[in-house]
Amino acid sequence: MANNNQPASSSSSSSSRQQHQLEIPEILPGGFTLGHEIGRGSFAVVYRGLNARTNQTVAIKAVIKSKLTNKLFQNLQDEIKILKKIRHGNVVALVDCMVD
Repeated sequence: MANNNQPASSSSSSSSRQQHQLEIPEILPGGFTLGHEIGRGSFAVVYRGLNARTNQTVAIKAVIKSKLTNKLFQNLQDEIKILKKIRHGNVVALVDCMVD
């Protein structure tokens, strides 16, 4: 995927992260830069990001662990295990996974 857009400015992305009480740095381990919020669900917020090593646009999903039930946490772990193994053109690739 070509990177036609740069991540949002730090002021808009910072205010968005503060609004959801997530403390996520603008530069993440692994060479990822966090951009603006692009979606949210009941237990996660998704941000536009950039992989600085490949210059590829990525989605960064930040899970709010305090909102996870034991079942949701197990489902998330299962999803991560599956996505680590799958490489298919019709499935979003899991590039990296971090736990804080």
